[in-house]
Amino acid sequence: MVAATPMAQAVDPVVVMASDFEDGTSQGWFGRGSAVLAATLDAAHTGTQSMRATGRTATWNGPGRNVLGIVQKSATYVIEAYVRMVAAQPSAAIHMTMQRTPEGGSTAFERVSSAAVTDAGWVLLRGEYSYQVDSTELQLYLESDNATVAFYTDDVKITMIAPAPGGPPDETGIVTGFEGGTRQGWSPRIGSETLTVTEADAHSGRFSLLTTTRTQTYAGPALNVFGRIGKGKVYTFSLWLKLAPGQAPAQLRFSIERRLAGTPNYVTLVGNKTVTADAWVQFTGQYTLAYDVDFLSVYAESNSGTPSFYLDDFEMVFVPPIPIQRDIPRLRDVFAADFPIGTAVDRTDTVGVPAELAVQHFGQITPGNAMKWDATEPAAGQFTFAEADALVSFATANGMRVHGHTLVWHNQTPAWVFQDAAGQPLTNSPEHKALLLQRLESHIRAVAGRYAAQIYAWDVANEVIDEYQPDGLRRSRWFEVTGLDYLRTAFRVAHEVAPNAVLYINDYNTHLPRKREFLFSLVQQLRAEGVPVQGVGHQTHINVERPPVAQVEQSILRFANIGLQQEITELDMSVYGNAVDSYATVPPEIITAQGYRYRDLFDVLRRNKQHLSAVTMWGSSDANTWLKNFPIPRLDLPLFFDEQLQAKPAYWGVVDPSRLPLLTRTLTVPAGKPQIDGKTELQWDQLPMTRIESATGPATGFQLRWDSRFLYVLAQVSDDTRDKADSVEIFVDDNNGKTPTYQGDDTRHVLRRGGKDVREILGGYQVEAAIALRSPGTTSRRIGLDVRVKDTARPAETVSWNDSELHGQDTDTSRWGTVTLIPAVGQADAPEATTAPIVDGVADPIWAQARQITTAIPVIGSGGATATAKLLWDNGYLYVLVNVTDAVLDQSSANLYEQDSVEIFVDPDNGKTTGFDDDDGQYRISFSNRQSVGGGFAAADNLTSATAVVPGGYLVEARIQLDTIRPHEDSLLGLELQVNDATGGRRTAATTWHDPTGVSYVNTSRWGVLQLTKH
Repeated sequence: MVAATPMAQAVDPVVVMASDFEDGTSQGWFGRGSAVLAATLDAAHTGTQSMRATGRTATWNGPGRNVLGIVQKSATYVIEAYVRMVAAQPSAAIHMTMQRTPEGGSTAFERVSSAAVTDAGWVLLRGEYSYQVDSTELQLYLESDNATVAFYTDDVKITMIAPAPGGPPDETGIVTGFEGGTRQGWSPRIGSETLTVTEADAHSGRFSLLTTTRTQTYAGPALNVFGRIGKGKVYTFSLWLKLAPGQAPAQLRFSIERRLAGTPNYVTLVGNKTVTADAWVQFTGQYTLAYDVDFLSVYAESNSGTPSFYLDDFEMVFVPPIPIQRDIPRLRDVFAADFPIGTAVDRTDTVGVPAELAVQHFGQITPGNAMKWDATEPAAGQFTFAEADALVSFATANGMRVHGHTLVWHNQTPAWVFQDAAGQPLTNSPEHKALLLQRLESHIRAVAGRYAAQIYAWDVANEVIDEYQPDGLRRSRWFEVTGLDYLRTAFRVAHEVAPNAVLYINDYNTHLPRKREFLFSLVQQLRAEGVPVQGVGHQTHINVERPPVAQVEQSILRFANIGLQQEITELDMSVYGNAVDSYATVPPEIITAQGYRYRDLFDVLRRNKQHLSAVTMWGSSDANTWLKNFPIPRLDLPLFFDEQLQAKPAYWGVVDPSRLPLLTRTLTVPAGKPQIDGKTELQWDQLPMTRIESATGPATGFQLRWDSRFLYVLAQVSDDTRDKADSVEIFVDDNNGKTPTYQGDDTRHVLRRGGKDVREILGGYQVEAAIALRSPGTTSRRIGLDVRVKDTARPAETVSWNDSELHGQDTDTSRWGTVTLIPAVGQADAPEATTAPIVDGVADPIWAQARQITTAIPVIGSGGATATAKLLWDNGYLYVLVNVTDAVLDQSSANLYEQDSVEIFVDPDNGKTTGFDDDDGQYRISFSNRQSVGGGFAAADNLTSATAVVPGGYLVEARIQLDTIRPHEDSLLGLELQVNDATGGRRTAATTWHDPTGVSYVNTSRWGVLQLTKH
């Protein structure tokens, strides 16, 4: 027996493993050597079953159990097992032994306990055990001096009587930096890998772990964390990966495998990240174990290919739970008079503190994944309901409603559903159509029928609209094989088996007018046919910048009063305005802005509560959100409660906005000198209005321009009361001092509805003014500013741009926003083509009609290629001719953006948004006429191009279809041009026509403007 070390601290004994074999399995035990193990009813110490070992041919043969991860270094354990000889077997000594291999050392066999055993009765083997060094193997086994004797084993139990220094083993965490020159517990996951501790590279210190000879994408370094992660507890992970020299860039990820009784399950902890041989990349994630397991291992793997890579500075940290706040209003109470409030859940939300949070604040749940096809029927006719049952039981036990999600979807549907018996893809033949519809019906009858008494609503069909298609219908395999019959069948069968459930059609981006109208038309068509579509679900995955909440309201109102229920089904709000940014720590001002935006959104939802049957958040807290892995792995915090499950500004924005932190809104103001006459003109038309969101009071938008002497203001107010005392007030802090009292440079300007340069417009009025600046306007200068609107008929409903809670601009400038002066909006003219140019890479004479613009603003590097461009239009197309000056042409990179190329950015409605809207397009054309197209409706068939290499560079001619607008004289389009200059397979320089930010590919707000003119 190995001597135990003194207790690190007094704790209650904790059973870390127990085997009683009452389930009729070996419960993780295996036969060593020739030993054959079987659960048996022949004898039992307690209960009715034990485990019998027969077929032994050597003394060391017998039952064995891997306990690495269960038995932790430096902790002390009592290990017990009851043994008995099989009837008629001779008496013999039986030993309980631990086979342990230290990291980098030789295997040791450590005796725990021994006893003489007969067939007359059960004998207890009991001993204490501890070990003090990192080990790669730890196997508990039973053996006998008699090489062939058969014996029973029962009631094996391992009890920790003293934890390792630092606390319980599942709270001490793990740190491996390989600085001892050993693998520190990491091992090959499947056995073919070679793991080498090396000094060839390291993220920190001298050593790292190199993995080579990988033969599968899932092969890689693995670390056994069984026993080091406790059920219901939260852990953070951090590790650094880098490819070995000579490896091409690849996507790696970090995952965890859990097993119970031999059944594996795999979870991605950190999604795919691109890793190169040039730099270390950090992977961070969080995990809560919500299941019983008998195996748990974390590992690094690749998305494709088998590159060799380094791993270093792995850290797993236990996150001590913080009690939820019991002294704040419960969301379910706050919204009790408005609509039920719900949350999406998985099993991790049903254990520990996350379960307390869900029950405290939400009145209903939506299983995020547990009811989807891949989770419930992974193989034909083989249904698995354990996950869904657990979530429904959780809801039932806590008095919560359940919204089912989802019965038919183009994602997360197993491949077999769309294959025939031979594994070939289904066609739209009558036979295959009937087969697919029969599979759909069988699936819905099984799933929806199982929960008919427990689920109040179902997302029957999910994401069936594709606004890029001419008819708006997604070309899913469902549609390709059955047309609309899959929808007709799904709703019919769901209604038959769950007649009391409200049946929803659910989709994202329903705020987009084009998508909204396609969905509206489909719903109307199906209902006219008698298909029982009873509700529309608006997913409402939005971000801190877009869309305007008015668009959400427009969608709710579009479906109001046609006999349908509506729900907000999957609400969250990303802290990012695009798909490429990533923060190591989200700036606090963005978290604050999120709070104000949630306030504005819920003002709209409450205003339309009569049209909403429920609002569901897509997660309870930032600790568990899909947005940490979509669209890329990054830190995202989209929900009401933070990663510690504490209320954040998003919560206070909907519960008590007066508790929101101060937000300083920012706005860029282009130079310009409009004529002050109460009318709009081209300068004002170049940009959209900045909207002031408000639950009450007049809807307001405003714009600003500047020159060296004045700040120009245009404001439009929706207010049909026509009172001359109505006013728009402009507050200017010339030095942006943000002081609690007025200083000499702070001014208030009142523009009354009955004053000069005010014009009545449909439903309201418009004001225009020039406000003198105390010091000259210059580019990059910042000015404090706020806008306040008062309606005489509704004095309590004041509207403010920045100080939107206190409206205290009369005495306090610290709560005003900040505007930054920037250069004027770039504008180009495109004359209408009297004859369409032939797109052949040759400049036709028609191009002489067009004016020339130049790319002269460096956004990457300096001294690179530049270009001149001309533009024409007709009733369906925009034509672009670009002449690039670039003496050395390079297309050696496989990435088009790293080749010599031209990018044409087009926003047909000139929305000037911080991200791409549906109508925005990015068209990239290399000098050899390779194309790539990105954006919303932009598609490859929208672009026709030709190129020609000319002395000193190359020429690009392109035709871009304007299929989302009807172009006409004076139409204003958003436009940007960028020239990429490549050297040695890398983009070394890029210049643009107008946008100086370098992010034209994700942000349209600083693009220039193209005006369509007559010839």
